[in-house]
Amino acid sequence: MLARKYLFPHVIEMNYQAGRRLGVNVYLIDGGTEFALIDIGYLDGVDEIIELIRQMDFTCPPANGHRDARRRRPRPRGGPRP
Repeated sequence: MLARKYLFPHVIEMNYQAGRRLGVNVYLIDGGTEFALIDIGYLDGVDEIIELIRQMDFTCPPANGHRDARRRRPRPRGGPRP
């Protein structure tokens, strides 16, 4: 298992973790039982980033498009509840 290098509490920046530039700044938010990736980029280094996540002993769930992100999108003020 690769030791996790936290930039801030619960935040891993993947370029910092890898010790080299993987592309855009990609942040992994460690929520304990779940994690989120912010700004995964566009194909540049995605395979390397996923492999790095696995090496840090995070479990990668199967891809589900952006279904979860759409579900958590904030609703407009005064708008109907989803």
